[in-house]
Amino acid sequence: MKLNWKKYLLIGGSVVALLAVAAAITFIIANPAKQEPVVTDPEPIKDVEVVEVKPQPDEPEVFLYPLTGEEAADKSETLRRALSVKIENTPEARPQLGIASADVVYETITESGISRMNCIYQSIIPDEVGPVRSGRNSDVTLVPQYDALFFMSGANDVVLSEIAAAGLADLSHGKASELYYRVDYRYAPHNLYLHLSQAYAVAETHGFNITADAPHNLEFGVNATASSSTANSITVPFSSYYVAEWFWNDSEKAYLRSMDGPTIDAADNSQVNADNIVVMWVTYIPVLGGPTQAIDMNSSGEAAIFSNGKRIDVTWTSDGSNPPRFKDANGTSIKLTPGKTWFQVLNYDQSISVS
Repeated sequence: MKLNWKKYLLIGGSVVALLAVAAAITFIIANPAKQEPVVTDPEPIKDVEVVEVKPQPDEPEVFLYPLTGEEAADKSETLRRALSVKIENTPEARPQLGIASADVVYETITESGISRMNCIYQSIIPDEVGPVRSGRNSDVTLVPQYDALFFMSGANDVVLSEIAAAGLADLSHGKASELYYRVDYRYAPHNLYLHLSQAYAVAETHGFNITADAPHNLEFGVNATASSSTANSITVPFSSYYVAEWFWNDSEKAYLRSMDGPTIDAADNSQVNADNIVVMWVTYIPVLGGPTQAIDMNSSGEAAIFSNGKRIDVTWTSDGSNPPRFKDANGTSIKLTPGKTWFQVLNYDQSISVS
């Protein structure tokens, strides 16, 4: 039988064509063409109010005096060392000069019921102060609490030895005589005065640092939860004839001091006042059986803080690295009101009157 080759060729060609088409379809399915993203016109941007944000200035740094808690003009004023001056308080010495400018005053019994002051200056340095008298054992532990330069007329041999052993910055009359002078309107020993405004310059010539990186400080603040009682008048009997009285003056927001009449500063004839009165009870110990008393300020005991016409009963403590710290009966830290502070240091068995 004769084959029809043309017919077979036609059928074969058709099969080959169909296979090619199928292969092409398979390739397209396996490799779809990349589609270009459809881009639509964006919505027009509406007008937006532009608010200019101005940088806020930094809050100015506030510097506080370490012994009053009040604002200082600049940091350097807060870093100068405190100046501790022993000031007489006999009737022959009154009115004293410059005691109202002291940030802190400690009044203690020297001997025979006589009180004497250790006035500590830091925020205000008056030109002159006095009369300057001799140091006592109490100064040996008190002065280091304030890291102060110490000024006095002198001391007995026992106290001088204690001062030297404690490493106090001794700028007494015998060490820095160029700072001291005698007035002619009082008789010795009540006539020795001190050029306090020259104290820092002279201290430097004697090799003492006159600034401190971390000044010793009292603690100031608000005692919102402290239990208190009214105290408009305080009577502090150092002895029968040395009796300090403090009267709250609401218009001045301070306690005004009297002892045999108003306590006056001869610098301007103003009555001495204080924002805080701290009555501290300590143990007075007679030295060698004599009338001079020894007082250890690096200790603890009872105290009463009077401020803003109120009394808060506390305990005080100091380890010598700072001035006293105070706590109430609940163990809460009690702060002083910013301003000047007078410490009235009594023997543990002495009483005060408050009304």
